Amino acid sequence: MGANLVSLITGIIFGASLVLAGLANPDRITRALRLKDLYIIRTVIVFLLIGLIGTWIIEMLGTVEMENKPAAIVTMIVGGLLVGAGIGLTGYTPGTCLAGAASGRIDAVITILGMFFGAYVYVFLYPPVIQPLETVYNYGKVTLPEISGISAAVWVITVFAAGVFVLILTWAIGVRKTAPAIKNKKSIINKEFSNDQIPKQIAEEDFISTKIDSIDSVHLFAFWKNLLFLIMIICLVLLQVSFWLVNQRYIVQGTLYGDSISENVTALPFDITFEHITTVINISNTILMLSAALYALMVFFCFSVSLGAFLGGLRYISRAFFSSLVALILLFPWQIFFDTTLFGAIYTPSELAESNSINTDQTFSVVLLYLRFVAFWAFVTLLLIRSQIYSQRWKKTLLYRIEDII
Repeated sequence: MGANLVSLITGIIFGASLVLAGLANPDRITRALRLKDLYIIRTVIVFLLIGLIGTWIIEMLGTVEMENKPAAIVTMIVGGLLVGAGIGLTGYTPGTCLAGAASGRIDAVITILGMFFGAYVYVFLYPPVIQPLETVYNYGKVTLPEISGISAAVWVITVFAAGVFVLILTWAIGVRKTAPAIKNKKSIINKEFSNDQIPKQIAEEDFISTKIDSIDSVHLFAFWKNLLFLIMIICLVLLQVSFWLVNQRYIVQGTLYGDSISENVTALPFDITFEHITTVINISNTILMLSAALYALMVFFCFSVSLGAFLGGLRYISRAFFSSLVALILLFPWQIFFDTTLFGAIYTPSELAESNSINTDQTFSVVLLYLRFVAFWAFVTLLLIRSQIYSQRWKKTLLYRIEDII
């Protein structure tokens, strides 16, 4: 019952996100396929990048165990072509048509009926046609790192960097296309009307609409940015509390991480074992990495809006974006791939368990311990606070300029 309830809530949130992002609009999807609407493309890329990082992190931390599907190349290509043709004909994907139907679109309901018919045909075609095709160029349950011999970190970082490059490229193309259109529109208006002939009422309505849209956008970005910042601070505090509980020997792991032996050396008002600390660390690390990535993307969107719409405040939002990006890089648990030669601000339960073996009589070892678990944590926290302060200044600057211009 609990799993079904979580699935229902997750599905509602996902469907609402599709509708709010405009992905349930078949006209926009069709324009995106014709490369005339880059907004949809950027939105899908953002979703994919977040899913890429999130899936990689939770699999790396052992929160869930992922199962790969067999790499049947021929059936994947044929299926992709059929799905692409269906998207082009209807303007819907299997997910967006459900969201569109939930929002009351008749064409989405018709698309769902077509999906059921296609599934019915698939059942009849599977034994004689599809099943033999699945054996052609079928490499089994393999991944790109296994095939290429390159670590998953290199693949993830490369794909993420390529996705960010495409985001920046599509955004730049959109700005270049929008600017001439606005300029041409202004020139046409100047030719058709003299200054005293332009209806003042229409101009005032446009100004009011622009003011409302700009203020709403600033408040929306600020709300989500502040919410993500609060989530990150909570996760960072949980990580720091976990370290001090183990460091002050309130909780001691008897053997290596992964075993269930734990003991309370100092009495606590509540019963906490190292297994509880492990769960808190894994969950906090996962949420923290996802929130940090979303926070950096949110600040980047703020920077893009400020730059593309010539709203000002670039010196503040650029500093905020740089601080959030550095914090994201420093948060990443690089020690997992480089045998602790490099390390991130977040730590794994195994590192925390091994910290008890440090000799406290050696001053240098103690200094390194607190630099690792406290100073690095404090530096990243200060970077996030710095980003938050500059982004708040950006918000005030934009609102002040909008009020002053209007």
